[in-house]
Amino acid sequence: MTSKKLRYQASKLSVWSLLCAAVVCPAAFAADINSVTTGKNATGGYEIQLGGTDLGSVHSYSLIVVDIPNAKSKLAERITEVSHPVISNVAVIEGDDRVRATINMSRSLPYEIVEKPNRITVLVKGTSSPVAKSKAKKISNVSGASVDFRRGAEGQGKVQIRLPSGDAVVDVQRKGDKVVAVLQNGQFSQTKRLNVSDFGTPVNNIDVYKKRLSISTVNDSYEIVSYQSDNIFSIEFNKPVKDEASEQAQLLPGDSKKKYLGEPLSLNFQDIGSITLRLNNVPWDQALDIILQTKGLSQQKNGDVVYIAPSADIAASKKAAYEVINVEKDLAPLQQQLIQVQYARAENLEKIIEDNRTGDQEGASAGLLTSRGGISVDQRTNTLIVNDVPSSIAKVQQLIAKLDVPVDQVLIDARIVTASSNFAHELGVRWGGALTGATDNYTFGAAGTGQGASAITGGAINNIASTGQAFPSKVPSLADRIGVNLGGGGNGTLGFSLLGNDFMLDLELSAMQDEGRGEIISSPRVIAQDGGEAEIKQGTQIAYTVINKDGVATTQWKDIPLMLKVKPKIAPNNQVDMKLEVTKDKPGIVYGTQQGIDTNRVTTQVLVDDGETVVLGGVYEQVKTKATSKVPVLGDLPVVGKAFKRDTNKVSKNELLIFVTPKIIDKRYTSRDKFIQIRQ
Repeated sequence: MTSKKLRYQASKLSVWSLLCAAVVCPAAFAADINSVTTGKNATGGYEIQLGGTDLGSVHSYSLIVVDIPNAKSKLAERITEVSHPVISNVAVIEGDDRVRATINMSRSLPYEIVEKPNRITVLVKGTSSPVAKSKAKKISNVSGASVDFRRGAEGQGKVQIRLPSGDAVVDVQRKGDKVVAVLQNGQFSQTKRLNVSDFGTPVNNIDVYKKRLSISTVNDSYEIVSYQSDNIFSIEFNKPVKDEASEQAQLLPGDSKKKYLGEPLSLNFQDIGSITLRLNNVPWDQALDIILQTKGLSQQKNGDVVYIAPSADIAASKKAAYEVINVEKDLAPLQQQLIQVQYARAENLEKIIEDNRTGDQEGASAGLLTSRGGISVDQRTNTLIVNDVPSSIAKVQQLIAKLDVPVDQVLIDARIVTASSNFAHELGVRWGGALTGATDNYTFGAAGTGQGASAITGGAINNIASTGQAFPSKVPSLADRIGVNLGGGGNGTLGFSLLGNDFMLDLELSAMQDEGRGEIISSPRVIAQDGGEAEIKQGTQIAYTVINKDGVATTQWKDIPLMLKVKPKIAPNNQVDMKLEVTKDKPGIVYGTQQGIDTNRVTTQVLVDDGETVVLGGVYEQVKTKATSKVPVLGDLPVVGKAFKRDTNKVSKNELLIFVTPKIIDKRYTSRDKFIQIRQ
């Protein structure tokens, strides 16, 4: 663009004159579009009329695209929805040098364009109602339509419906954050759900029913275009184009992010309106901002008019406008609206709305409810009762439409494995004996115990008194004959006895070996909503005694649970973030009269892929015990010492492992209305 140089040398020009000279107005548009009218005409065709001023000739293409050169659009919405089985909508988009109106249809039809002063009529022929056609001739039902989804190069979502016949018609309607595509003269071959959230497009999932598609989107900020090529009907979901002009208008002069698009100019003047300014090849709108900043001025745009005044006056004007809005809210009559909540809890939504209530501070108009408004909940019907001005009720309805949506569910399956093994080995010996004898002056006896020795000696004395001989004498019992009692557990024993005239010798060898292995698998599982908390518990209670400060004993009960407590959150790429608490308690050792509790518990947070199994943790415990029981001194003798001692060797192992597997539940496998297909 050629640069324009303006040099002002008049010394008495005011600042206001300078501002007027600095503003460069864009070229005027030759035509305007201010209305789109649709409907049937007298011949049975369907007409789309574009109304406006100074509408000239148009260029038409096979897709019914109407270009109006040197025009601009004053429509509030780019897309005008059309309730018709063939024509879905009319998209009016403003370009640099023209306005383009695109009429989107489900199939190609002949059309005619009629130009009149300030009105262009597009007559689409052959769009009579399919119901009316069915009266003239019988149309065979089309079946076997299929659905596919693809991601475009610019991130748009493409829903493609393959139609088996040209008689099938698709009617596309937009309903908030959902788009419903109704298939007429046909049906889909399979009812299912397509989860396409991983593609990173505005489309979240596609529910395929018998006669229609329900397409859920991430939010309602998207643009749709539908068209048909041969037997493929496509619905494109485009990400919204950022309104850079409105964003730039919010930036203050001098902001580094502000972009200037005006035609470059050069200024060089001194002492005009008490300022000196030299600018070379600077956009005119940037030059205007510099001058306004220098003189403490601001601008306010209203359409094509720029109002310039001191900054204080602009601020006062905006403040007065806010006050007018608040006064209108204070004076507006209150209305009551009942909002049926489908999926969420009405009391939870009530809390969110109350937390975002308008306060008394300045600028609080961005809240949901006014100071006069109120909200209550009917828990029986899960309904919100809102009393407020219409604008606030509309805000509440918009918020609820975004929050009251079904959420996915997660099945959490836990495995708690407790394994134990025990090994014990013992070797022992028991031996002893008894003997007796007599001399001229003494009678003596020996045994394993003093009682045994006394018994055998007493028997010898009685024999001498009666027969003159010490023998035969009474033999003590085995318990009284055993002097070294270091036997094992008794799983295996071998005994020997040696008997002489005046003595008896006893020997018993014992060995024991025990091995044991046990495994306990506990498997709690629970389903929780995305972001919700769930808990499952099973176990028993034990009683224990508590003595208070007055010495009074009372019995209380303590839970010994197997418990799984989880709060899942579905992350992108089908991953599940979980806050987990797993408890596996059991009765332990008894201390006196009080029962102990063995506790196994893990608390953690993990991120796991859908369907994957993760080991949360484990505890491995091994106890080794070696013990020796012996007779002092004698048990330490080489070789012979083994007859005076017992060896014990024990090994016990305990292992605890905790596994968790999350599974995102497919809504196709959950219970639903079994008659839904009949009503399609």
